[in-house]
Amino acid sequence: MKDFVDRFPLDWAASRGLNTFLSVTHGTDEPAKFLEIHYKAAPQKDAQPVAFVGKGITFDSGGISLKPGENMKLMRGDMGGAGAVVSATLAIAKLKLPVNIVTVAPLTENMPGPSATKPGDIIYAMNGKSVEVDNTDAEGRLTSDELWERLNVAGEHEFDRFWRMPLNEDYGTCSSGGRPAGSATAALFLKAFAHGIETEDGSNAATAMKWAHLDIAGAKNSTRPLPYQEIGMTGRPTRALIEYVRGLGN
Repeated sequence: MKDFVDRFPLDWAASRGLNTFLSVTHGTDEPAKFLEIHYKAAPQKDAQPVAFVGKGITFDSGGISLKPGENMKLMRGDMGGAGAVVSATLAIAKLKLPVNIVTVAPLTENMPGPSATKPGDIIYAMNGKSVEVDNTDAEGRLTSDELWERLNVAGEHEFDRFWRMPLNEDYGTCSSGGRPAGSATAALFLKAFAHGIETEDGSNAATAMKWAHLDIAGAKNSTRPLPYQEIGMTGRPTRALIEYVRGLGN
């Protein structure tokens, strides 16, 4: 974490709501990074940007809640979210698509070191919410119909398809749902930090932020050849994100 702290002091990081990110970095000696990319090519320079946020856990041991040893080497792929959004942003820039993009990716390992975050620890975020850590292996956590339709069309076009899952508040009582509902609880946990999304009564529908959580853990590795994809790490959903942004002008 030293390089990160040298560039961004802890009080600076804490004031910008990065306590939750920093809590994951405590167990590793590898320097943590926070990557931010801006691409500006919209006809109106002040146009609202598309924002990509990708999880970049470069190796996820599970932390104190250590993962089983079998196939743990695949956890080098827990940076797939960061890899996908960064790759999509670079491709969008090379294609010179007429949009504004802001891409951010927190980059660190999740390791069981002597200073690692423990189950039961409380973390305070910028928006005043407190997060109790139940499982240190839950370090990474779609509402608008229009957004879903666009993502779905982009995914089908690129054979990089999405499957819509429920975003029902019944799943919102816990941020660690385990295998039975892990993707749904992860999305609801993040929803609490997505400022500006549509209110329940729809009063701000015209100006609301369109937000989606894409859980790509199950698609990060392919065990058989697929169209455009050999065996191994897939890079999904890079192609679908590029196509989604390309389609925004239509």
